[in-house]
Amino acid sequence: MTPAYEEIVSQNYNPTTGSGPLGQMISVFVCPSDLRSEDNRIAWNIGPSNYHCSVGDCWTDWYNGPGTRGPFCHESKAVHGLESLTDGTSNTLLIGEVCQASNFNQNSGVKGDIRGSIASVKAAKSDTPSTLTGRVCFNTKLSNGYVGGTSTGVVDVDCDSVGSRWGDAWDVYNTFSAVLPPNAPACSTQGPASGSLSYWSERTALVTMSSHHSGGANAALGDGSVRFVSETINHETPGTSGLDASADPSELIGESPFGVIGALGSINGGESVTP
Repeated sequence: MTPAYEEIVSQNYNPTTGSGPLGQMISVFVCPSDLRSEDNRIAWNIGPSNYHCSVGDCWTDWYNGPGTRGPFCHESKAVHGLESLTDGTSNTLLIGEVCQASNFNQNSGVKGDIRGSIASVKAAKSDTPSTLTGRVCFNTKLSNGYVGGTSTGVVDVDCDSVGSRWGDAWDVYNTFSAVLPPNAPACSTQGPASGSLSYWSERTALVTMSSHHSGGANAALGDGSVRFVSETINHETPGTSGLDASADPSELIGESPFGVIGALGSINGGESVTP
């Protein structure tokens, strides 16, 4: 990996084009259970990834937002080391497994596989994530294991983005939020800042852990351990507004409203839980 890193840094490759090493399939970045990896690499000529960094119990505008409640955030917002994980390294998610997108597009209102799809839901603007709640996203799940449907207010279901670029730090490609349990829907607010209803925004995506394993997904914690996180993990904290709470990190203080999964996501919420 060192030669690839040095080449990427020296050449300043664009991650959207798959130039140089960015077009390579890196075996440690993909899960053998996700059979989409090679198809995705061929389809877009960019190396995919199944392992995403935790932004904690929130989602926000990755570039222009206030930062995150997790160990990873945009470089201009903060620098976090292990000393920042004051909830404890064994209680904090670092890396989570996320299914890659299918290598095809879906049109307006068309249902997509809940693993790897992004549901674009109605919200005021893409730069105000507080208008999208965990419950709104959770309710895009259909009974047959798909996400979408115009009855849920979904305008578009996108199936060609999640995990499709290991070299791109935007939300949908390499991050996840600890708000909903594994194999729950992933969502985005709609459109650029104009509030367009025909375009989902990669800047404000709530990506959820997911896998093709039965019943949950694998995650790495701050202490280096790897745990299996069940898709039935608690995701609403009693005595709080739960999934109706804003997931804007500037509005979250202290204990996470998103139950055990949220507590594992926050680095300094004051909780002490394990998967």
